[in-house]
Amino acid sequence: MKPLPRVQPITFHGEFVAAELNRAQAPGRPDDTRFESRATLTRGKVDTHLFVRFHHDSPVSLDGADCLVVDTWIPEGQKTHAEFLMILHEEGGGDFLASTGRSLGAPGHEQTFVPLSQFYFADWSHDADGVLDPTRITKDLEDTVGSLKLTVPGHGVVLLKLTRVS
Repeated sequence: MKPLPRVQPITFHGEFVAAELNRAQAPGRPDDTRFESRATLTRGKVDTHLFVRFHHDSPVSLDGADCLVVDTWIPEGQKTHAEFLMILHEEGGGDFLASTGRSLGAPGHEQTFVPLSQFYFADWSHDADGVLDPTRITKDLEDTVGSLKLTVPGHGVVLLKLTRVS
């Protein structure tokens, strides 16, 4: 496993989301950086989202990588049917989405391997051929994105760490 370069992620969220993003250290492991994403839905019955975006100053090639690895920690008592999603952005505008199968309502730690072959073209974006080219991932989204989608007022929390496997 090879780690992706360290960055400070940023959040993008819906109008009715109060979002927080903080760096969290694993106990006794100062080199093990995680990010804690918290969201509070301020209005019910609205379709909303929280994206955590890992932005790099220069492109990071995923050429030769088989998959991305993401560790998530979900607290007890979080009630949602939403799932953790990932997006890669290809140079030229194409977004590619992958389902991780990770429920944001299932508490505890889970390490998920997401094969690059599982990413499919997102129809809201534009791409010349609609096929993910891991050598053309831009600095704007090998910054993989996680989506926390809440449908009722309340809080959502995700702790995450992203690495790469080659």
